[in-house]
Parts: sequence; structure tokens; C-alpha cells
Amino acid sequence: MLILPFIEQTALHDQFDFKAQFTSTSNVPGSATNHALFQQANPNYQCPSDINARSNNNNICYFGVQGGGDTPNCYTQAQRVFFINGVLFHNSEITFRDITDGSSNVFAIGETKYCLTKGGRSDGIVAGWASAAKLDAHGTPLVLAAAMLQINSYPYHGGQADTLDWSTRLFGSFHPGGCQFLVADGAVRFVSDTIDLATYRQLAVRNDALPTGGFAQ
Repeated sequence: MLILPFIEQTALHDQFDFKAQFTSTSNVPGSATNHALFQQANPNYQCPSDINARSNNNNICYFGVQGGGDTPNCYTQAQRVFFINGVLFHNSEITFRDITDGSSNVFAIGETKYCLTKGGRSDGIVAGWASAAKLDAHGTPLVLAAAMLQINSYPYHGGQADTLDWSTRLFGSFHPGGCQFLVADGAVRFVSDTIDLATYRQLAVRNDALPTGGFAQ
């Protein structure tokens, strides 16, 4: 919500009540004002290639990269993971000076097809572009994911399966062969789903001082 003024959506931004509770998933609603806005679709956050990107869906196709590796800093029994070694994690205050691996070598945002959307669950629960973190026994950062599992390695998407136990652990898209990432320097790179897993995980970490081998893989 905070970046809406930077994408010419100041009017929408100003409708939110930032002093009130935000909705996490549709069954954990925030204030009446914020929940009503949560339910609205926002085409700015939907990829045209995503089959779930429709005017009656509030899904998001771009998640912040909270880090990467094989072991999260925190997780629930459902394997909904929290990392803090990336750029955009829960309550992150990371600045460019903290990206010591170099802004051209670290992911900031990645594509996802795993936002839980209408059709994913029989009870109708969904997440969305305006989701806040869910911080209970089944805690989920919701609009964040980590480079933990290989790109596209979960074969279902948020409109056909309950992706809450998967969406925080990988990125993916409906583009053949991989997905797009926004790098911290503002460049957009297409990353193959056959990229070496160790390299892929390193690209999500802001300060591991390890060589990555670049984005050609």
C-alpha cells in the first residue's frame, strides 16, 4: 500500500486507514475500510500472463524477496517460512547501504503464481495484493517469498490449489521456463527455472559475500 503514490495511485492509497488493522487473509479481516479495499482487484499488481489476473480477483503476481537459503529463520508447522537475509522481509528497514553484495546482484521482487486466489480453496479463503502478514499459529508473510525451492517447482497455482503452505518458499510464473525478477538496482531479469539452486539462493541474499555467477543461468 505504501508504494501506491509512486505508481500513480495516490487516491487509492489515501483511502486506507493506516492506523487501523489490515486484512491478512479474507478470513482474518482488518477494519471495515481496509477490508473493503483488500477485496478490490488492482491491475497494477497483476501480470497479464497470469490466468488468475481478472477484475474479480484481488490477487498479486509480485512478491517481495525476503531472502534465500535452505533453512528459514522462522517457520510454522505448515512450512510457511520467514527469512531475514534479503531486502524485503517482515518489518524490514533495509537500505541500499545494507545490500553489501551490490544492488545489481540481489533480488528485490519476484514473480509469483502462488498467491491464494478464488478457486484455490473450497472455503473461499484468499490472500491479496493488500494483505498484511498473518502472525498467528499459522503465520504467513503473504506478500513475501524466499528463494528456497526451485522456481516453478510447485506444479499448481493459487487459483487451483491451497498454496498457503507453498507460496512463501518459491517464486514462479506462467511464462515458459522461469520468471521475472526485479533486481535491487532497478533492472528486470528473466531467471530460468533450471538455474543452479545454490546460485539462485545466493541471489536472494543481500550480504553473503558469495559469488553468484551472474544472471545468465
